[in-house]
Amino acid sequence: MRHILKRVSLLFFFYFLFHNFFAQDIIVGHKLDFHSTILDENRTLWVSLPQSYQDSLCAPAFYPVMYLLDPAFHFHSMIAVREALTGGLYNYMPEMIIVGIVNNDRSRDMTPTNSSVIHSGKKIHETSGGAAHFLQFIEKELIPFVDRSYRTNGYRILNGHSFGGLFALYALQERPTCFNSYVVHDPSIWWDDRSIYKSALLLKDTIDLQGRCLYLSMAYNQTKEKDRYRHSQSILAYKNEVLEAFANRGLRYHFEYLSKENHGTIFLPASYNSVRYIYDGICLPVKEIPIRPALLMEHYRQVSDSICFKIEPPEGLVKKIADYCVLREELASAEKLLLLNIYNYPNSAYSYQALGELYIKMNKLQLAKEKFQEARSLYPQIDIPELLK
Repeated sequence: MRHILKRVSLLFFFYFLFHNFFAQDIIVGHKLDFHSTILDENRTLWVSLPQSYQDSLCAPAFYPVMYLLDPAFHFHSMIAVREALTGGLYNYMPEMIIVGIVNNDRSRDMTPTNSSVIHSGKKIHETSGGAAHFLQFIEKELIPFVDRSYRTNGYRILNGHSFGGLFALYALQERPTCFNSYVVHDPSIWWDDRSIYKSALLLKDTIDLQGRCLYLSMAYNQTKEKDRYRHSQSILAYKNEVLEAFANRGLRYHFEYLSKENHGTIFLPASYNSVRYIYDGICLPVKEIPIRPALLMEHYRQVSDSICFKIEPPEGLVKKIADYCVLREELASAEKLLLLNIYNYPNSAYSYQALGELYIKMNKLQLAKEKFQEARSLYPQIDIPELLK
């Protein structure tokens, strides 16, 4: 009997051990609530931080922010795009913070004018026309709140689909400097007899769009169904008659027609393409850097010029490339890259430790000891290897 009880106890022990091990949550973000004085209501945010945000060894990094409209539909898709395009050696975008602005009254917040619509015999969107207040809330309250709460670097992207795309175009036209880049998917330009298009035509010779970027996508809507035809024709009119004029005012833009996608499926593939367009050229020529390490900084200078915003090579990415140099036995190149990390991130224990480990491989033990001591002065938990004591 005692033997059976012992076996049962062991079974329960292993059950709870493995249950707890495998039942850990995978957390992709968190929710925040705060009060808006401008809108006189409480607003909810969904926030997802990049994986490196909590890294205690690296120097605190600062990140671009994507402000995402309609997060109930698009939050997880955008996180998937970010994770797919970052984290390795071949990154097509920088890590970024994603801030989803949860809807309270979508029709009110995302439409520039009041214009109710008859749908199935019922009047809808009666509260429309609040985009000006919503934009004021974002500019005066939300962005400062996010900048106070998180480590942001000042580069901002607004991402909107459908009504959200309509609002993003409104923000571009009314407050172009509020965001650096605007991502617009299959927007409802048809709204209120194309009022956003008409207002754009009035601005096309005076608006200053230097340093701004726009990605505009359109889904397959080329049917004889009246509403869909009106939708697509409105987008094409904006593209043909507004965007070229805006380009002459400094806008860098790209239009993409996704013929295999409909209004409901366009967000994911178009968001993937949009960040690759915004950060076009950011992917490093990794295999050339061990031969010519100076190429790293040249590359980031070119990308910074392209997006009109200075970006530095991320500490973690440079360390990965240095590790790649070590695998290729290009130790001198690895040393140059890690010294660059220390120059860019002088308060990073991680960079000093990495250089110390490299000096051990290079048999430069005195230099290795110095770097480990510097690392430990920044992060006391770091152990100095026995051969350096």
